[in-house]
Amino acid sequence: MRFAHALKKEILLLLRDPAGLGILFILPGVMVFLITFIQDLAFNRFNETKLEILMADEDADTLGVKIKKGFDASGAFKLVTEQNGTPLNTETVTDLVAKGKYEIGIIIPKGSTQKIRDNASQILASAFNPEAKSGTSDDTSKITLLYDPALLPSFKASVNAHLDKNITQIQSGILVDAFSKEMQQLVPGMQPISLEGNVGLEVHEAYARKAENKLEPNAVQHNVPAWTIFAMFFIVIPLATNMVREKDNGIEMRLRTIPGSYFYSITGKMAAYQLVCMVQFIFMISVGILAMPLMGMPALAIGTNLPELIITAGLTALAATAFGILVGTVAGTHDQAASFGSITVIIMAAIGGIWVPTFAMPEVVKKLGNLSPLNWSLNAFYDVFLRNASVDVLWINWTKLLVFTFVLAGISLLIKKLRRAG
Repeated sequence: MRFAHALKKEILLLLRDPAGLGILFILPGVMVFLITFIQDLAFNRFNETKLEILMADEDADTLGVKIKKGFDASGAFKLVTEQNGTPLNTETVTDLVAKGKYEIGIIIPKGSTQKIRDNASQILASAFNPEAKSGTSDDTSKITLLYDPALLPSFKASVNAHLDKNITQIQSGILVDAFSKEMQQLVPGMQPISLEGNVGLEVHEAYARKAENKLEPNAVQHNVPAWTIFAMFFIVIPLATNMVREKDNGIEMRLRTIPGSYFYSITGKMAAYQLVCMVQFIFMISVGILAMPLMGMPALAIGTNLPELIITAGLTALAATAFGILVGTVAGTHDQAASFGSITVIIMAAIGGIWVPTFAMPEVVKKLGNLSPLNWSLNAFYDVFLRNASVDVLWINWTKLLVFTFVLAGISLLIKKLRRAG
């Protein structure tokens, strides 16, 4: 009886505030749409548009030619070697990159190729004659990579790894060519050594996944579950503020006159907001399936484990409502409930991997993130949306969410009992 009254009361309170109820759906929907759309554009732009890189080839020899050939063949970069018909030099490249006109510049010093050849000769000579002089640090060919100061460190590290790999391969090729020429002089009739053509190894990139998993990772698959969780946990604001309003208006005092334990009031309240969270979940999933393709993005694929998906959403909603109940129980004013609830959710989202992947965080933050219920929910959703996982994988995060729900609901009940006893 008390449960039914609590459920009806909460639904009526929600319906009396259509603006607040609408915010729970409209803002998360707009957020997931815009962020996914922007990320999708960024991914496509990076994949489809060649990144222009300035190159000042002061060497004018084999190294510069091979670098240009290698980057042109990669398909990801476009080397710019002249401006207005004039070859670029070190000063021009430094100036253009410093001003932000270009993100990256490469400077090949004069004599770089010859230094590589000389080093090859010295290395080969020392192999046959240990007393021969080996190369020194002054003999090292140093290629300078210049970056725009405004370039994001993560992007810089990614591009640097790609550039470093290509340049190292090119330098190794020149070194082998020099070795080959020296060996031909030592061994008459020897065929030249070449790294061109198929060397018997082909690199293939693929996602690690089971054969039955046909889900394709993309911006939609990542963002929809993340922002669905974020939206669900923001139920704390209307839930907690309504509980404070009940205290102020005397509704809570009148509810005590209804026969039955306060446990039924808590569960009735949670059931009403659980329903709202599940409607949020359906709304956000619908945005991913129906709205994303209208803007040229991939549709959200939910996979074949629909029961697991619904259970994950239900447990996330339970955890979110239990958190809201605790905030509403502890808070003394509307401002306390709204500010503490929203700030706490944002913090848990930040450390839980909603915005930045946890693997990119410092070790201390990563450990804190593992304590966030949003992280548990996110991992469970990713298991369903990206790995097509079943119960044998999901039960760990499900258990964490369930324990979190019971602990917070139990604390709320304990605080209420202590207040009544006092």
